[in-house]
Amino acid sequence: MEAILLQYGWVLIVLVVLEGLLAADNAVVMAVMVKHLPQEQQKKGIILWTIWSINIPILRTICYYSFG
Repeated sequence: MEAILLQYGWVLIVLVVLEGLLAADNAVVMAVMVKHLPQEQQKKGIILWTIWSINIPILRTICYYSFG
């Protein structure tokens, strides 16, 4: 078991780093999209964007494994 973790542990590290970069990219896009809105609408836009960003990958995964 240790050999597998040592051999493929770097893959997990790379995936975590890539997910972090993608999350940061998503945050930048969200900031650009809502910066021109009034303060009240900015909060609503951030909440909706966050919900969208979390649910779409989950739904895509469910559809892939259900129908794929």
